[in-house]
Amino acid sequence: MLKYIVAGIVVVLAWAAWLFIPGMEPFWFVPLGVTILAIAVLAAIVIARKIRARRAARELEKALAAQAAEQARSARPDMQAEILQMQQEFQKAIGALKTSKLARGGENALYALPWQLIVGPPGAGKTTALRNSGLQFPYMSTSGGGVRGVGGTRNCDWWLTNEAVLLDTAGRWTTEEEDRDEWLGFLDLIKKFRPKKPLNGIIAAVPLDQLGGAHDEEVSALARRMRERIDEVQSRLQMSLPVYVMFTKADLVPGFVETFSDLSKQERGQVWGFTVPLADAPPDPGMHFQERFDELATIVEKRAMKRMSEERKIETRELVYSFPQQLGSLRRNCTALVSQLFESSVYGETPMFRGAYLSSGTQEGRPIDRVMHKMAEAFGIRSEVNLGEPVKESKSYFLRDVFLNVIFPDADVASRSDAAVAREKRNQFIAAGVIFATALLLTIFPAIAWANSRGFLNDIRDDVDRTAEAAAARGPLEPGELRPLRERLEELREYDSNGAPILMRMGMYQDDVLEPLGGYYTHLLRSEVVGPIVASDESAMDDFGRRYEVLREAMPTGAEHSDMYDRLKMHLLVTRPTAEGEPSLAEEDEQAEWLTDRITRQWFDAAGGEEEVDESEEEEMRRQAELFTSLLADEDERVADDPTSVPPDASLRFPRDDDAVNRTRRALTRVSMTDMALERIIQQIAPMGYDLNLDALVGNTVRPMQSDGNVRGAFTRRAWDSRVREMLDGEDGNVFGEPWVLGQEGLRAAEDVEQREEDLRQLRNQYFTAYIEEWQNFLRSVRVVPPQGNVQTLASLRDLTRGDPEAYRRLFAQTLYNTTLPVPGQESADGDDSNVVEETAWSAFWRRVRRVRGGQTIARILQGQTGGGAEGEDDDELTPEHVYVAFEGFTGFGAAPPPEPPAEGQAPPPPPELPIGTYEEQLHSVRDALQAHLDTPDGTEEALTTALQTARTSTRALIESQEIGWRPRLEALLWPPIEGSANSVAMSQASGAGRSWCTEVFMPYHRNIEGGYPLNPSGHDVPLADFGAFYMRDGGTLWAFYDEVLDRRIPKEGDNFVFATALGQDSSRAYRRQLLQYLERANDITNVFFPPGAEGPQVQFDARILPSPRVATQEVCLGGECVEYHNGPERWHRFTWPGESPEAGASLEIRGADGIHERLEQTGEWGLFRLLEQGTVTSQSRGNRVFTQTWRLRDHQVDVHIEIRPVRGDAPFFGIAGRERNPVFLQPLRATQADPPREIVSGRSTCRGS
Repeated sequence: MLKYIVAGIVVVLAWAAWLFIPGMEPFWFVPLGVTILAIAVLAAIVIARKIRARRAARELEKALAAQAAEQARSARPDMQAEILQMQQEFQKAIGALKTSKLARGGENALYALPWQLIVGPPGAGKTTALRNSGLQFPYMSTSGGGVRGVGGTRNCDWWLTNEAVLLDTAGRWTTEEEDRDEWLGFLDLIKKFRPKKPLNGIIAAVPLDQLGGAHDEEVSALARRMRERIDEVQSRLQMSLPVYVMFTKADLVPGFVETFSDLSKQERGQVWGFTVPLADAPPDPGMHFQERFDELATIVEKRAMKRMSEERKIETRELVYSFPQQLGSLRRNCTALVSQLFESSVYGETPMFRGAYLSSGTQEGRPIDRVMHKMAEAFGIRSEVNLGEPVKESKSYFLRDVFLNVIFPDADVASRSDAAVAREKRNQFIAAGVIFATALLLTIFPAIAWANSRGFLNDIRDDVDRTAEAAAARGPLEPGELRPLRERLEELREYDSNGAPILMRMGMYQDDVLEPLGGYYTHLLRSEVVGPIVASDESAMDDFGRRYEVLREAMPTGAEHSDMYDRLKMHLLVTRPTAEGEPSLAEEDEQAEWLTDRITRQWFDAAGGEEEVDESEEEEMRRQAELFTSLLADEDERVADDPTSVPPDASLRFPRDDDAVNRTRRALTRVSMTDMALERIIQQIAPMGYDLNLDALVGNTVRPMQSDGNVRGAFTRRAWDSRVREMLDGEDGNVFGEPWVLGQEGLRAAEDVEQREEDLRQLRNQYFTAYIEEWQNFLRSVRVVPPQGNVQTLASLRDLTRGDPEAYRRLFAQTLYNTTLPVPGQESADGDDSNVVEETAWSAFWRRVRRVRGGQTIARILQGQTGGGAEGEDDDELTPEHVYVAFEGFTGFGAAPPPEPPAEGQAPPPPPELPIGTYEEQLHSVRDALQAHLDTPDGTEEALTTALQTARTSTRALIESQEIGWRPRLEALLWPPIEGSANSVAMSQASGAGRSWCTEVFMPYHRNIEGGYPLNPSGHDVPLADFGAFYMRDGGTLWAFYDEVLDRRIPKEGDNFVFATALGQDSSRAYRRQLLQYLERANDITNVFFPPGAEGPQVQFDARILPSPRVATQEVCLGGECVEYHNGPERWHRFTWPGESPEAGASLEIRGADGIHERLEQTGEWGLFRLLEQGTVTSQSRGNRVFTQTWRLRDHQVDVHIEIRPVRGDAPFFGIAGRERNPVFLQPLRATQADPPREIVSGRSTCRGS
C-alpha cells in the first residue's frame, strides 16, 4: 500500500507544480511523464510479484514432488504402490486447488494462500473438526478426508481449502520423534519457497475429554510436548506464529449438547471462545485465559437458566443445569495448559497466544460427569450417574467462524522471530548501507566529476587572471609566472590525447577550453619570451651582416661564427615563410630538441644566467620552450597536410627578415670551414655533460690533489667514441654546418667533394692539436697541496693511498684512457682488428728513443732525415697516435695500455712493472711509519726519519729517470706529498721539542733563576744549587735537554752552534735563530762557572793587595778564608769561590791612620761578585787576564786597590777570552740572550704556561 501512496503523492506533486508554478505551462510533458513513470513502476512491481509468486509456487510444487519421489525410492517394495497412489492423489488435490474458481491465487495458490498447521495429541478430534468445519475443500481424499501427505509431510493430511492450506499433523507427531528429519526438511522447503511467511499460524487442538480427567503431571507433559513442537517449528522457520488453542470434543462435557441443541446451523458456526488483541497482548497468558474462561462460564450460566425454562424434560434440565459446573471443572487444567504452553523463555521465541476456542466436530461417545465422578472418588463410592442416551444426530459446534473469521483473516499476523527480525534489521541496515553507499557512489562520482571539472576550470581561470596581471606589469615574464598555464595546457593536451581522468568525466569534462587556453598561452609565450629572443637575434644578425659587408677582407672569429650560426638557424626555424629544404619540426625531432635547447639557453642568459636563475627555474624554462616547440611542430604538421590551414596572422612563426638572413649567410661563408667546424664540435658536445675535472678523474675524496681547470667535453674519450670520431671521419654530414642554414653557399660547399676532404683533414689536425693543448693545460693545473702537521699529513697520505687503484694510478689511468683514441677498422700489424691506437714496431721504437735523455732531439733529427716516424707516413696530418705519443711520457709513469689478448690456451701476460708502483710503496711506507709514530711516539722517530729519507731518495730517482719534458710536471705531482711529509714531521718534531723545552728548560729557569743575581744586579741571589742544576755540563737541566733533543738538530761546532740539515731541509726552518744565540751564551756561562772536573760552580783566581796611602792594614775574606796585608811586599794569594763557607760571602776591611776603619762586606753565595761590583775596574791587561778592582772610601777619600788574575782564561769576570771586543764585567751573565727564549719553534707557540 505504501508504494501506491508514495506514487500518488509524487504524481500529485508533479501536476501541482505544473499547475501552480509560473512558467511551467510549456513543460506539460513533465507531470505526464511522471504519471506514466509511476504507473509503469507500480505495474512492474505487481507483475514482478506475480511472476515471483508463480515461480515460487512451481518451485515449491517441484520440491514436494521431489520429496515424494525420494520417499518412493527409499520405501519397501510392498509400500511403493501405495506411496505412488498417495503421490498421485496429492497432485490431483493441488491441481484441483489451482483450478478452483473459488480459490485465491489460482496457479499461485500454494504460494499465495495462507498455510496453517494443526497440532495436537492423538484422539484430539482434529480431522473430525476439519471435516465438519463447514469449509469448502476443492478436493478430498477417497476416504472423505484430507489428502495424505508425501515426503516430509507423510504424517500429515493436506486439507486444501479455497481460503487456506491446512496441514493436519498426526497425533503421534506431537508426542513422538518419528520421521523428524523429513519433517525438518519440509520446513526448510517451505521456508525457502515461502520466505515471507512459510506458515501463517498454528492451531493447537486439545481434547477436553483427555484434559478434563488428566492429572497435573499429565497436563504438564502434554503442554511440554506441544510446546516443543511449536518451538521446533518457530525456530526452524525463524518465525513468531500466532497459536490458536482449540479445545475439541466439547460435546463430551455433560450438558453441552443439551445446552446448545437449540442453535441453528448458522448459529452453531459462530465462535465460542475469545481472541487476544494484537495491540494489547497480556503479560500472563494463563491469567488472561482464566479471566476470559470465567466470562464464558458466566455467559453459559445465563444461557443455562434460559434453556432450563425452555426445556420440558427433567433429565435434560438436570444436564443443562449441571453444564456450567461441568465446564467450571475444566477451568483449572485448561488454565494450567495455557500457562505452560505460552510460558516465556529466554532461549527461544515465545509463542504468540492469539486465542482459545471451544468446539465440537461431532457427537461420539458418552459424556463423563467430572463433578460427580470426583465427589464419588472423594467419598470412596461408586459413581453411577445417568447422563442420558448418546446423541443420534451428529452436528458440529463453533468451528466454521473460528476458521473463516479468526484464523484465516490472521494470515498477516505471523511475523519473523525477534532473532530473525534483529538479523533482518541488521541485514537491512547492511543492505541499506550498501545501497546508500552504492547510491552515494553513483551520485558522488558525477558530483565529484562536476566539482573536479568546475574546480579545474576555476583554477584555469585563476591562473589566467594571475598571468594576465603579471603580463600587464612592466618587465618580462618570469618562468614561474608562466608555469601554471604551461602545466594546465599540458594537462589539457594529455586529456585530449588519452582522455580526462575518470573523476572528471561522466559528462562533466569541458574539453572546449583547450583551444582558447592554448591560444592565450602561446600568445604570451610568443610575445613575451620567444619574441624578444627572435628580435634580439634579428638585430644581432643585421649588425653582424652589415659590419662584414663593410669589412670585406675580414673574417668572423670561430666563436663569433658559431654564435651567429646558431642565431641564424633559430631564426630560420621559427620564422616564415619557410624555404624549400628547411626541416619540419614535426618530422625532425633532433631539430626540435635543438630549438628547445636554444630557446632555453637564450632565455636563461637574458634572465641573468646562473647568478639570477636557479636550477628549478632553468628546468621550467626548458619545459616552456619544449611546449612552444611542440606547438610549432603541431603547426608544421597541419601545414604539411593542408598548406592553407594556418593563415599568416594565426601562425606561431614570426616574419622572416630575408635581408638579415642573406647578409649573415654571406658573412658566415667567409670563415674557414675547419675553424667553424671545430667550434661547432665544441659547442655541440658542451651540453652533453662530458666535461671532466679532477673529481671526475680521481674522485672527490682525494683532498690533497686539487685543480681549478677542466677538460671540455669535446676533448674526452667519451665524446670521441660517441660523436667526434664520426664527425671527423665525415660520417656526420653536418660537421661543417647544415647546408640549409648557410643557403646556396652551404649547398655548393657540401657538393665539392675534394674541398670537403681537405677541410676534414685540416679539421682533424686542428682537433688533435687542440686535444693535446687541452690536456696539457689541465695537467698543468693539477697540484698537490703539501700537508701541514702530522695529523693532516697522515690524512693526506691516506687519501692518496686509498682505493684500488689509488689516486695517482687513477689519474694516470684516466689520462691514458682519454688520450688513447681508438680507431675502429684500423688493422694492427698482424691484420687483426684492434680497438686501441695503432701500434707498430716503428712507433714502439721511437717511443723508447724519446724516453732517454736527449731522445726527443734525436727522434726529431732522425725522423726528419728518414721522413718517417711514429706519427705516421704523412707528417702534415695528425692522427690519434699523435695524441697518445704526446702524453706517453706522462702516462707511462703510472699506466700501461691494455695488453693484446693472449692466444687461445695461453695465460695472459703479467701486468708490467710501472714506476708508480715504487712511488706508491714509498707513500705506504711513510704513511705506516707516521701512523706508528703517532700511535707510539717513543722509539719510533728514527724509523719515521728513515722512511722519509728513503722516500725522498727513491722519489727523486724516479722523477729524474723520466722524460725531461715531463719531469717538472711529475715533480709537481709526486714531490709535494714526500716533501710536505718531511716538513710536517720536522715541524712536528720541533713542536714536540718546543713543548719539552717549555716544561723542562724554560719553566724551571723562569721559576728558579730568571731575574736573580748574578744575571740581574738588583735581583735576589740565585741559589748555587739551582744555578748548578741548570747550567752544569753533566746532568744539568739545559745540557741534558740539549743532548737528548737538540743535539742532532743544532749540533755544536767548536764554541758555536749551527742548524743541521735533515730530510733535505735546514733546521732553521723549524727553530728560531734566538735559540742559537742563547745556546752560545749558555755555553759561555757553563764554561766560565764550571771548569772541567768541578762538581759545581767554581772560580779560582789569584788576588794581590796593593798598598794605599793612609791605609795600614787591609783584610780580604772569601768563603771563610781571610788574607791580611800590612803594606808589606806585594804577593799573590789564591782564592777559590765559593769557598768552604759560601754563605759567609766576601768582605774587605781597611784600617789606617786618622781613624780609618771601614768594612765592605757582601754575604751570601754570590758575595764575591757583589763585592767586586761595589768597586770599579780601573785597569785591565790585554785579553783581560789581569784587572785591578778599586774601591773608594768616600768618607775618608781613600782608594783601595786589588789586582785579580783568574787561574783559567775562561772566567766569569769578563767571559770567554776573545769573545767580545770590549767585554763588560760579568759579561756572560749580563749580555743579551742570556735568558732562554720562551719559544724556540718557528712560527708556532708551544709554551702556553705562565
